[in-house]
Amino acid sequence: MRTFITSLVLSVAITTQAQTFRQIEPGVYLLAAGQEDAHTPLRYKEPVAKQLKDMPATDNPFAKEGIHIEVNARGCVVDIPLAADENIYGFGLQMGSFVQNNKKKRPLVNDHPLKDLGYTHAPQPFYISNKGYAVLINTARYTTFYIGTNRKNTDYTPSEDSQKAKLSTDELYRSSTQSSSKPRVQVDIPGAKGISVLVFVGPDMNSALRRYNLFAGGGSMPALWGLGMKFRLKTDSKQEDAYRIAHYLRNKHIPCDVIGSSPSGKHEPTRVRTCGTTSIFPTPTS
Repeated sequence: MRTFITSLVLSVAITTQAQTFRQIEPGVYLLAAGQEDAHTPLRYKEPVAKQLKDMPATDNPFAKEGIHIEVNARGCVVDIPLAADENIYGFGLQMGSFVQNNKKKRPLVNDHPLKDLGYTHAPQPFYISNKGYAVLINTARYTTFYIGTNRKNTDYTPSEDSQKAKLSTDELYRSSTQSSSKPRVQVDIPGAKGISVLVFVGPDMNSALRRYNLFAGGGSMPALWGLGMKFRLKTDSKQEDAYRIAHYLRNKHIPCDVIGSSPSGKHEPTRVRTCGTTSIFPTPTS
């Protein structure tokens, strides 16, 4: 019993301790609570690019109404203020939606994303706001974001259409306008004993994203040919099919910068992806 009470006191101490931001780079603010995991994105990032030092310092938009981190036996929950006229974007490559308000997102690696749940080839626990700031949750754990869908259960009055059937995901997760509590972004990180949150302040969206890229080391310039229009061949396509498609696109003046092959199980996947096989692409370098 004494052990239980001690654990409870420690848990309360973690969740109620003073949580204050500290500016670690110009326009980059860090808030932390609890004991973070040993393996996080910040541990493996490149050194900060020197161009970030040249950017002007900006005020933290959460200086007055702060971000709150709760650490409990289940994990960590982060509450981030969200304005009524604010739009949220991000969470990596999200092909099912652009504006993420009134959605539940769980950014997970998945090669066949369905139903706009957050699964994607390139997930990120990162989002950007049209208010000119970006937020990174520094964790490698499975994380769920509730973007304006969760409100505190205080002073809630059901709306007139609360009993109507919800016919879309947006309707199902949309917050009731009858609640007096303010909307927020709630981040659920099960299993975590601590977490840190980074805020990148623009003051505009482009500058906020630039600070994030420079903080991560500046990024690298991708191959320019990889930035254009792409056409991927069918799995069973052969070399003559690639030539036929290429000539067709050029003759019809259809933009195309890259034609890719799709490896199949009956051929050598690595060679198909790089230089082809003798049966499918007998002269891949021609």
